[in-house]
Amino acid sequence: MLCSNPAALAFPLCRELLDSLTLGRYLATRPPRAVISITAADTVGSMLRRFACAGLVAAPLFEDEQRTQYRGFVDLLDIVAAVVAAAHQPATPTAGSAHALRARAPAAARLVATQPVGSIRAMDNDAQLVFQAQLGNSLLEVVREGFAHPVDQLKCHRLAVFRPASSGAADMECLDGSSADLAAIADLQFTDIISQSDALRFLHKHQAQLGEALLHATLEQLGITEKPCMCAAADASVIDCLAGMVDSRVPALAVIDSYDRGQLLGCLSISDLRGILPEHFEQMSEPVGDFLRGGGWRGSPRWQPSSPRLGVAAEFGIRSPETLPRAPSLAFCTLQSRFGDVLDLLVTRHLHRVFICDADMRPAGVLSCTDILRLVAGPVD
Repeated sequence: MLCSNPAALAFPLCRELLDSLTLGRYLATRPPRAVISITAADTVGSMLRRFACAGLVAAPLFEDEQRTQYRGFVDLLDIVAAVVAAAHQPATPTAGSAHALRARAPAAARLVATQPVGSIRAMDNDAQLVFQAQLGNSLLEVVREGFAHPVDQLKCHRLAVFRPASSGAADMECLDGSSADLAAIADLQFTDIISQSDALRFLHKHQAQLGEALLHATLEQLGITEKPCMCAAADASVIDCLAGMVDSRVPALAVIDSYDRGQLLGCLSISDLRGILPEHFEQMSEPVGDFLRGGGWRGSPRWQPSSPRLGVAAEFGIRSPETLPRAPSLAFCTLQSRFGDVLDLLVTRHLHRVFICDADMRPAGVLSCTDILRLVAGPVD
């Protein structure tokens, strides 16, 4: 999605802003958050219920309750990948067909729900990035080394923040996040999480310091170009769409009205899986268009378990499906959209990406938080 362009020189003020604040100072000013972690012995079912209660899509995974060995983040797409893999077993000529997947997904979800989280294979292992989020690092360093240009081209949307419990942060400066370093620090203390969205919210809050040249620059002027993106027709099933995301290793796809017209209707992403429970896989054969119009798992009673107690809402005391907002209006941009407007759209709508449409409302690309942070960070030295 990104190409070299002189207009990218509009980003120095943005980098100066990020470089002016350490991660520690930023976290000290951010509103307190309850940080939830998962252990390898937890079952997938119990993890999903904790996620549903807290509205999470991911959490850091540790080997034990003492949180002495970090294994990286586990997210909802990892669980979907495990369900898809289980549904394809045993390997038969029809095991990989769409019909077989839709038929087997509910039983596969119930099986995966009984398994320990430690047995789930993460699609992207970010454990080696653990020391890229040191409290003494500037936000610019965190963005560059953790999100924009991580080692081994890892896809990292969030970082766990650690500090030695009995020593200063300076002791971590020589560590690179290898498994040997992790094992060497017995008193490593997990303290917080910083995400790509946090970085964008910080920039949005201080957008007056970014400069008019950047805020008014169009995406095209910043080097964004059209590029094919993954799409699914509205009549495709939810599980088929998710299986496609797993196979392509992408966290989202564009939902279009049909392959003939190709007009954007919405986006299916990992964020739409918030609140998902094993029993929801029984409805995954439904069209993805209906799913999005219904507001997802939490936005419509039809996607809740058929229970007089309203499933997870009543069990955990959170709002019932009827009280949650309906699906928001369609979010998109064009190559002529201004950077400031796109930043505002992403932050105010709590989005992780926005599809770029052509004049006929057909997806012509996608701009993600990662893309923006790569622009902000600049090229690798």
